[in-house]
Amino acid sequence: QYSDTSGIEELMTAEPLGWANIKNLLTKSNCPKGPKGCFLVNTIRDFNILPAKAKTHVTEKLAYTKSLILKNLKAEEIPTAKAQVLADMIMTFHQGIALKTNLGGPCEYKNEIEQFLKMIQEAWATYT
Repeated sequence: QYSDTSGIEELMTAEPLGWANIKNLLTKSNCPKGPKGCFLVNTIRDFNILPAKAKTHVTEKLAYTKSLILKNLKAEEIPTAKAQVLADMIMTFHQGIALKTNLGGPCEYKNEIEQFLKMIQEAWATYT
């Protein structure tokens, strides 16, 4: 139920697709109005002891989130192989920020998020 109400799909499918949606994923999903952190990300820590059904759910939701990131990167005309690498970096960063929200107040990491996005966008622009 939690992952169905996380709002990530809505954030990542807004038109036009692209960097703005990725920024919204990182900022809005890590700036909750309710409890801090991300239940799905917090669950990853205990992945090895989860029941098989829960492991499948976590794996599927993470893969779906990554697929949404990839769609947004492809909308920016980033080739698939390079988009895969960027998507992995964005997923890792997203999960790290989600864990860090457990330490501080919501929205505390907005500057880190903006700097990360600026860095990967600039790196992508010079890499192509």
